[in-house]
Amino acid sequence: MIKRIKIGNILMIIIFLSISILSLYVALVCLYVALIGCKNVYKYFVFTKTIAKVTDIKVREVIREDYDGNEHKVKEKYYLLEYYDKNEKRYSVWKNFFIRKIKIGDEVLIRYDPNNPKEVLDIYSIFILFFVILGILIMFMFSLGIILLPYIFFENLIKGRNS
Repeated sequence: MIKRIKIGNILMIIIFLSISILSLYVALVCLYVALIGCKNVYKYFVFTKTIAKVTDIKVREVIREDYDGNEHKVKEKYYLLEYYDKNEKRYSVWKNFFIRKIKIGDEVLIRYDPNNPKEVLDIYSIFILFFVILGILIMFMFSLGIILLPYIFFENLIKGRNS
């Protein structure tokens, strides 16, 4: 015996499936962004930690591109950091920090690549990146939950619990 399904329920299934497809796309984009961000988080744990001293500050005009592809000139502060590797060899590198309240003479915590000491990560942006990745993963889980909704609804509809 074939059970009749109401038009409203069919529309509900179509809406749920559309939302599921959109959510799957959002989930995949979130996962991709999280995986890219994890690369820097991985570096945070592999790179060697040291203290660097800010010895100079310069404002540079750089070109940034917005979401529409338009280029804009922006002024950004760059800090000259001097630090020593584990062999006591001195290095200097210009770095643009996320935090802005740094002045000459301040000491900042950085991590550098032991194989290439000129590659530097500042820990402040890593902490922010960690929370961004956490938010992205929560969005990914939420999207997966939305993807499962139509299947639960459709299963209940077939079993006659939601007519």
